[in-house]
Amino acid sequence: MGQLTFQATLGGAVNLIGPNTAVTTNLTLPSADGTTGQPLQTNGSGTLSFATLPVVGGGTGVTTSTGSGANVLSTSPTLVTPILGTPTSGTLTNATGLPLTTGVTGTLPIANGGTNSTATPTAGGVGYGTGTANAYSAAGTSGQFLQSNGASAPSWAAVGASALVYVSQVVASSSSTVSFTGLTAYDNYMVVFSKVFPSNTGVTFQLVTSVDNGSNYATGSYKYGVYFTGSNTATPGGRASASSGSILLSPNDMSSAQASSQISGQVILNLKNGSSYDFFAYGNGAAIDENPVSYGMGFGGTRLETSATNAIRFKFSSGSMVTGTFRLYGIVNS
Repeated sequence: MGQLTFQATLGGAVNLIGPNTAVTTNLTLPSADGTTGQPLQTNGSGTLSFATLPVVGGGTGVTTSTGSGANVLSTSPTLVTPILGTPTSGTLTNATGLPLTTGVTGTLPIANGGTNSTATPTAGGVGYGTGTANAYSAAGTSGQFLQSNGASAPSWAAVGASALVYVSQVVASSSSTVSFTGLTAYDNYMVVFSKVFPSNTGVTFQLVTSVDNGSNYATGSYKYGVYFTGSNTATPGGRASASSGSILLSPNDMSSAQASSQISGQVILNLKNGSSYDFFAYGNGAAIDENPVSYGMGFGGTRLETSATNAIRFKFSSGSMVTGTFRLYGIVNS
């Protein structure tokens, strides 16, 4: 083993110690200095030089790099908290955890399952299509309905006021009477009765009233008149009374012996008008009597009152109503 010593003037020394070998090794030093950071490498034949350490030698193969971290040489590296900057391209097929609020920009078109819109849904509004994007209507007010405006945006509109308000219905089934009580919400009402069929023969259809909500029904002091034209009679006819126990709604007797002996019609009820409480009832209808004769009719009746009528009752002069439907409507005051 040989040793080459470089003696320093300050007393120290630098020793180059060769291996203890029987083989002679020749090393040729480079003729010039390298750049900062370059290692001294061999070409495998004893010639030494300064050069960038190649990848196969555990280096990077470059003399300069960007960023503050280490160069990545693996084909499928696992990066720990990398900052990628703004890459010129990238495929994120398997990327996860991308934040939708800060990691995505632009508007997703309808063709890609989006809305092609950045509109914010209105509380109480409805969504509709503009033809190219999704949009939202404004919120309506309570009670409004949504109306179509063709190809334009839909809009809210108020429901038109109706003169008639449905109140209730009674279906007669072997019922001796059909009554409506609690008639206080409106000054006027209308009752539509359909196909009322009697259980007895030789009976008339009648209406009576009450001012104590049906606890008692008046049995006198009614005035009425009924006018009719019949399909099987040569001349029209009628019946009237200046004092009766009810208001007559059918001019002729009806019969249970005739399966077609039924009566249908509508009657308007005037319960009060300001401080006047006199009761008025008038209307029209059609019926088939016991002959049988089909006829159309108009009828009206009154009863003088000092307090408002708040209940009415329909009945035949005897027996019951086998079938029949009665619908009550309130007539809006204004």
